[in-house]
Amino acid sequence: NIIENINRIIRKYTKTKCSLPNDQAVEKVVYLALMQIAKKWSQPQDDWATMLVNFIDIFGQDRCDVES
Repeated sequence: NIIENINRIIRKYTKTKCSLPNDQAVEKVVYLALMQIAKKWSQPQDDWATMLVNFIDIFGQDRCDVES
């Protein structure tokens, strides 16, 4: 399942950090993990538009690389 795979990879990135001082640090680690995951995707995802809207809500328009 794609969701379980993403969660596993995010846990891998956050587990290696002994402590994250605040919520913003956690958001940054998760954001960077998602960027690494996105580089490995080779197939278009179903309902990508909905996922992209959610990412924009979380991380902001300026951080989401949206192709026109």
